[in-house]
Amino acid sequence: MSKIETGKQTTTTEDVTAWATAVGAAPQVVEDLIIDLRTVRFEYASWRRQLRAGMAPRPRVSGALEASATIIRALELDCGGVSVHGDEATGFIRELIEEIRERAQ
Repeated sequence: MSKIETGKQTTTTEDVTAWATAVGAAPQVVEDLIIDLRTVRFEYASWRRQLRAGMAPRPRVSGALEASATIIRALELDCGGVSVHGDEATGFIRELIEEIRERAQ
């Protein structure tokens, strides 16, 4: 396993470009992947700053986001007290995704 796969090293722009080029990705796809990488780095840095500040402010931020939301989607698996594991949970999630796709059409 590589250092990237194990999380010991972060992916660089050069890594993304080399991989995308090797698999024959279109230039626009490469550009989109690099933008996604930058977004992930920003979010990671933001999360680290929040952790350094302590976890107490986090519920306030979440509460403010929730209060300003117009739609909140949540998934709750309830099987009458029975624990849901592995394939069963995967099946529930697949059914939910299919239902969401059907409603969106």
